[in-house]
Amino acid sequence: MNSLVGDHLKIGVIGAGRWGKKHIDEYSKMKDVELSWVSDLSKDNLKLYQKECNVSTDYNDVLSSDVEAVSICTSNETHFEICKDALLSGKHVLVEKPLTLQSKKAYELVDIAKQSNRLLAVGHLFRYNNAINEVKKLVENKFFGELYYLRLQWTIQWMPEIYPDKQLDIVVDMMPHLYDIMNYLTGLWPKKITCFGKDFIKKGLEDTAFVICEFPNNIMTHSEISWTLPEKVREVDLIGSKACAKIQAVSQKVTVFEGSNEGRKLNIKENNTLGDELRHFVDAKQLNLLKLQENHLNKEKQLFYNHTSYYKCCFMTKISVVLTTKNEEKNISTLLESLMSQEEPYEVLVVDSDSKDRTQEIVKGYSIKNKNIKLLIHPGTRGESMNFGIKQATGDAVAFIGGDDVADKDWIKEIRNGLKNADIVVGGLIATEEEKVKNIENVKLFHKGVNVSYPGTNTAYKKEVLDKIGGFDPWFSSAEDLEINIRAVDAGYKIIENKKAKVYYRPKGTPLTFLRQSFWYGYGRKLIGLKHGRVWEKHSITDVVTTQTSIFGLVRLLIGFLGYIYCVITVGSYNVKK
Repeated sequence: MNSLVGDHLKIGVIGAGRWGKKHIDEYSKMKDVELSWVSDLSKDNLKLYQKECNVSTDYNDVLSSDVEAVSICTSNETHFEICKDALLSGKHVLVEKPLTLQSKKAYELVDIAKQSNRLLAVGHLFRYNNAINEVKKLVENKFFGELYYLRLQWTIQWMPEIYPDKQLDIVVDMMPHLYDIMNYLTGLWPKKITCFGKDFIKKGLEDTAFVICEFPNNIMTHSEISWTLPEKVREVDLIGSKACAKIQAVSQKVTVFEGSNEGRKLNIKENNTLGDELRHFVDAKQLNLLKLQENHLNKEKQLFYNHTSYYKCCFMTKISVVLTTKNEEKNISTLLESLMSQEEPYEVLVVDSDSKDRTQEIVKGYSIKNKNIKLLIHPGTRGESMNFGIKQATGDAVAFIGGDDVADKDWIKEIRNGLKNADIVVGGLIATEEEKVKNIENVKLFHKGVNVSYPGTNTAYKKEVLDKIGGFDPWFSSAEDLEINIRAVDAGYKIIENKKAKVYYRPKGTPLTFLRQSFWYGYGRKLIGLKHGRVWEKHSITDVVTTQTSIFGLVRLLIGFLGYIYCVITVGSYNVKK
């Protein structure tokens, strides 16, 4: 008999730490639940339950058993892998927040759950809090009138005895609760998030943060989260045009204010929020299994499971900006100023190739003013430097920009928009002054019908693309940007242009610079041929020449041809560079 439709639900708990113990205790109270398995890395934790159920230090033993559902209460960074394994093993899943640490991985779990017809729920505990539910009813009945803003305070003193070795960041650990409360009460997701944090207790991990969210309908929220205050506070203030409310989530008390400073306390019966949450998960067997309803946020389709506290990942795609520099002291400040005002979340990784001028000093100064900016030092070719930056990147996508360029104020925003519809986004390049060398048309290289002749600057790749195809080929001293696009197309990834993602560049118009660029232009094209074979076979000499409508274009072709011949003589064949 299938336990989801029988009298008992066989369930396993993966992770028997502080929160896992609470799940085990609650399931043990349910008469229609059989706690069949507990898994934890700590044998001491398992000793507590070895007489009651099966135990193991390997969670795969739980997944290979006959349990129908699992609670996952492990550390944040393990959620994705264990959830994925559980869903693919045919288990229904309730996971403690956050669902994952990256939005793209959350979407992947949604797809797996849908394809496998399995329930995926996230422990957003406060949806089951009677005080918050009472205020939600008042919001729905327009008791508060037009909503103005919410103020949320989630503070407590850090408890090292509970998390002695935990690498916790308070924004990742606490804000999922607050984002979900905001959505639950307003029915909306933020369109813009601004966050300021400090690492007072443990360097590199923020323990205090202030988060401002802007929503549609002119609603805003302000959240204070901290592990530095001695008193445990879980409060929400909701302000509307007709009335206000103060929610004390721990004690489940609500005070409403209607046009005066004298509040009225609502009669609310305190409930066991975790018990009700787990009860809800168990009772999923009474639903029409896994009905899906569609919702939309910022024109992007999201999936919510009906009647569950299903997780919606509201974090925007984090962009890692990688730029390589060498002796850019004249230009680097202007570039960094243009990047500091970009739409969050992002980071800027400046990979310097041992500059001899003040470039490193300038970048260090900006890194002090803005924690998003980081200086990395890695001598080598441009491809090697970019690969080093990719390895250090923590974003969902990596965007490249030149050390002497300037980003438009909406550059990252438009890169992010483009990545919704493609794996690789190429932005628009605009000269900051009139080109001294005009009417030169690049000879476009098409591979499998796709234009791959885009320059590396102002191009963004999803991180998974770079991870799969291996980044830039360090063997290439030129044309490494075209070469990586060829491999991306071969791997089936989609490239699009978004001209709204604008970068302004300074034309290099001196005769010597023009000749040097033309030479390496031809040199790089031959390197591509050495690695990928006859990629230029569809481009006849006549076609190449007729694309040039000026004397400058013909001169570039001639100098480029010299570079091509020089590569033939000096390189010979392609060799993989380790």
